[in-house]
Amino acid sequence: MVDLQPLSAASGSAPGSAGNDLAPMPTASRGTKKVPGMSPHISTFSSGKRPREKRTSATKVRSGCITCKRRHVKCDETRPFCLRCTESPRSPRVCEGYLNHTSGRERLSSRPAPRPILSKGTTTWRASWPAAAAAAGGLLVEPGYEAAFLADPKERVYFDFWQQLIGNIYLFPSDAMHRVIPQLARREPAIKHAALAMAGMARALVPSLLRRSGRELHANGPHYEFALRQYGRAVGLVRSSQPSRDNMLWVIVCCVLFVTFECLHGDRAAALSHVGHAYRMMEIYFGQPRSPADEDGPAAAAATQSVRAVCDDAAWVFQGLTMQAWSHNVLHSELLSEVSWCCRGAERALAVDEMPPRFADIDAARRWWRVVQHYTCHRCPIYTEVFVDGLSTKMLAGSHVRPVLSPTQGGEKLAAAIPVFLDRLRRWSTAFQAVFDELRSRQHLGESDYYSYVDACNLRLQYLTLWNEVSSLSYTDIRMVIVLTPSFREMVQLSRIILRAQSNCGGCSDTFSMDNGPTWPLLVTACRCRDAGLRREATELLGKHNRRDGLWDSRIFYGVAVRNMEIEAENALSGDEDEQWSRMARRELRFSREGDVTGRLLKWDPCAGEWLHVEEPLRDAP
Repeated sequence: MVDLQPLSAASGSAPGSAGNDLAPMPTASRGTKKVPGMSPHISTFSSGKRPREKRTSATKVRSGCITCKRRHVKCDETRPFCLRCTESPRSPRVCEGYLNHTSGRERLSSRPAPRPILSKGTTTWRASWPAAAAAAGGLLVEPGYEAAFLADPKERVYFDFWQQLIGNIYLFPSDAMHRVIPQLARREPAIKHAALAMAGMARALVPSLLRRSGRELHANGPHYEFALRQYGRAVGLVRSSQPSRDNMLWVIVCCVLFVTFECLHGDRAAALSHVGHAYRMMEIYFGQPRSPADEDGPAAAAATQSVRAVCDDAAWVFQGLTMQAWSHNVLHSELLSEVSWCCRGAERALAVDEMPPRFADIDAARRWWRVVQHYTCHRCPIYTEVFVDGLSTKMLAGSHVRPVLSPTQGGEKLAAAIPVFLDRLRRWSTAFQAVFDELRSRQHLGESDYYSYVDACNLRLQYLTLWNEVSSLSYTDIRMVIVLTPSFREMVQLSRIILRAQSNCGGCSDTFSMDNGPTWPLLVTACRCRDAGLRREATELLGKHNRRDGLWDSRIFYGVAVRNMEIEAENALSGDEDEQWSRMARRELRFSREGDVTGRLLKWDPCAGEWLHVEEPLRDAP
């Protein structure tokens, strides 16, 4: 007998420029420095030699932002973007950042020596490589020149902004890619143009992430045109490159930046297509045997290891995007008899079976969660009713459309499969339990401890989301959905903690991340939970906190959740519990290539005297 209750997190549930403007996307906290006031001073002609007056206040402050200096106003020195520039009603709504006032000699003396870029964390699909000296000639090292290789000052500003951006959107598992991509961009122009396109797209979205047409983005400044131009150059270089093993690595890195660009742009079909291309390339890249040159001395081995570390971080990104692809009903495994690179283990057939009984820290738990999450979404026969137009046949392979006459058809297949998947989800939760308990007990000790606890809450939230999906047979079993009400309640509590911690972005009214945040779990709660109070609470959180977690847009989801409340009220007018849930199970959400959202549902037609399938457009929340 399989226990279908999610494992508890503890004894109780979790507690309740060169351009005109910069897009202040990363989070920041208000600074403590204040610019001293300066008294008015009248200029006069000197009538004789007398001591020069000293300033009546402190020395002139040189640490304010560029925009405040140009406007001759007092800067509040919030970093990386000044809130006086970005939030004040009379401000330009943008901040150009801060200058580095150290001299060239000081910068050179304070710059750390180049360090080798080596892999960190748990890597389950990559074979072990021998250790080697950091001085190897081909080894990727931390660049000390930042964006100095860019000759165009305008491009340097965009690239500097890109470096600040990726450090705050949860894109990479560590700062290795942050340090090494400038070096990759110097070698491969496609990576440079892709990074610049991503920065330009982010800056074009100021002051919010509200979905806008191309015309509206063009009217918002020069950044959108710059982003499209750089994006076109990057794609052109990728398409014209000669196929080779080395080129494939750089193309995979470009795909990471392309996907982020399209998530900012709001083009689901393009973003998912890039994910699909990257998966196919990684299948080839990781499936190739090592050449003898890879082990020809420590220098070659070290160079190979550093290159694989770059691809390791890229693979980590795409493993995390699996749940977002699954939520749009694409990239399911078509042949379960074949084990693809993303699920393949180093010593066993499946990487998920190499999971340790206990995780050492939050980083290990996060990496192993991506392995378990990817394995579950990719191979378990669970499906959503969210679809995207304009995708290729390969992207849709293995996807599922729920039959109209029998919404619970296929439940037998899933019921037979769930014990295996629930067992692996339970094993991850057991290994994570000690880490979660420790971080919860230390959350009040300091800021870093608190944010580590928030990260743990997000992992727990993603686990509960998948557990509910699998144990309820993709929400076809109404009785199990009712039993899972405490799990939905904890999901709302965890979401509230995460949203509170990730709000108040520096200058931008919205939050953007490439992580699997609380947006999708809140939509699932608002549409699936059988407790009307929890559905209402989840809907309110979606409406209150505007954010995008990759392809998940809270404004769109809030509009869906509000319409669902109306559908729930209409659906409760007739039929018993099973009939009502059978109708609710046939709701669908479809995104057009242009980004328009339509809903398909059963609605009572008084003239025909029956429930009929209808389609209706859905609008984003303001």
